[in-house]
Amino acid sequence: MSSDVNSEEILDKVFFGQYKALCLIGEGSFGKCFKGINIKNNEEICFKIEKKTSQRTFLKIESHCLENLKGGKGIPDFYLFGYSDTFNILIMELLDKTMEHIFAKNNHNFSIKTTCIIAIQLVSM
Repeated sequence: MSSDVNSEEILDKVFFGQYKALCLIGEGSFGKCFKGINIKNNEEICFKIEKKTSQRTFLKIESHCLENLKGGKGIPDFYLFGYSDTFNILIMELLDKTMEHIFAKNNHNFSIKTTCIIAIQLVSM
């Protein structure tokens, strides 16, 4: 199932008076992820957006998880969860690369060493 969020509705719009969506960086069944900017301080940010009417909404739950994991290694800073007319929106720190990007770069294969490093980081959080 792909997202029912139309990118054209999001790009170049300003949300909450300060966050502007610049380009699509990912998508899934939950919605879409955009690179954006805080127009008040020029900080790059990440938008995650899903339709309010989606059968499964995850962003509010994700915002609670980010708040609870705040300060953990590899956990992005959480800035805002809110609503627009038709969307649930999560705004957070834009990280460099996702695990998905790293996995794809490695021909969809992690070595045992990489897998162990990831496991150690997860259990030591």
